[in-house]
This record gives sequence, structure tokens and C-alpha cells, in this order.
Amino acid sequence: MTSCNDLNQNRSDKKIKLDSTETKTDSKPEKEKTKVPETVYFDYSNSTFTSDYTDSTTHIFSNSETKDNFKIYVPKGLVTETTSFLLITNSFGDTIHLETFPTSELIYGYKLEEIKSDSEVIKHIKDRISSNLDKSSFIDIRTTDLSLITDSEPDDFEDHETFLYCKQNDVPIYVLRLGNENSTFYGYSNSERKAVPIIYCC
Repeated sequence: MTSCNDLNQNRSDKKIKLDSTETKTDSKPEKEKTKVPETVYFDYSNSTFTSDYTDSTTHIFSNSETKDNFKIYVPKGLVTETTSFLLITNSFGDTIHLETFPTSELIYGYKLEEIKSDSEVIKHIKDRISSNLDKSSFIDIRTTDLSLITDSEPDDFEDHETFLYCKQNDVPIYVLRLGNENSTFYGYSNSERKAVPIIYCC
């Protein structure tokens, strides 16, 4: 005959076994999470121009009748140690804009994820220079659908007076793109007789 003490003991034994089973289930290791590979950007510290490099174009800018000259120059040497420049001159040879910047600013940083060699860095810089001199860099204010130009308020402009002058005289504005997202839009200031920044974009 089973006593009450024996029943209580059996129940207690079952409870211990059940608790033990649950503990083992809870102690199973979780599955390892999938690791996202880190983005690797090419180190261009040794990328070098073996000779001076120049690219240029002509385009209507300071007036609607004659074309101005646009030239971007990169000196021989390491791209991390040299200084390049943009030079704009009018049809008479007068300088209407000169801007210097580190050669490395001609690198679009996000592209370094795709670049695998120093020679590809140099090619990328040359392509960036070319794009800074092609037709897309000259913006017709009257026909553009670029929201930065069409939607900006007068106070958003660095020089709204020059912007209006360009619009009224049907001359384009010029955009120079450097770094990752560093764009400066230039217009010709008739009062200052030179190109001036009219608006910036990040």
C-alpha cells in the first residue's frame, strides 16, 4: 500500500526530472548570426600622376556671344601631396576665375569600393575631370529641372543677384563637383567681372 509520503516523494521526483529537462532545453546555444562583410575602400596614398595632366573645354559663360575657356590642371606627383586648379578665362585671355584644391578632392570616395589599383585611381580622376568639363556641368537656368535651382528661395543663394543676372541674360551657370558631395555652382557677376559662387550643394 502506497502512503501519502510515498506519493509526495514520487511527485517531487517527477518535478525534479521535468525541471531538469526544461533546463537542458533552455541551455541550447543560439544559432550564430550572419556577419555583414565590412566595406573596404582602396588606399590611394601611393597613387601618382607620372606627368602633368590638363583637360579643357570652351563654353558660353560670361556672355551669350563668345565662349570662355575652362581648364583643369593636375601636376605630376602623388595625388595626396599635390594641388590642382580650375582656371576660367574669357575670350580675351583675362582670368575670371581661379580655384585651387587638393588633387585628392577629385576622387569620388564611394568609388574607392570598386577601385582595385593605383592605375584605376588615376583613370577615375581623369574621368572625374572630364565630367566636370562636359555639357552636364553647364546649366541653363531657364530650362533646368534641377530642384536646387528651381525650388530654392532667394535666401538659399550665396549670390541671388548674380543668379538673376545669368537668368536675364540667358547665360548658363557652371557647377564644379569635388569630393563626395561637394558641388559649387558659379555664375558670372557682371559687377565684379568674374565668376562667383551662387549656391552650394552637399
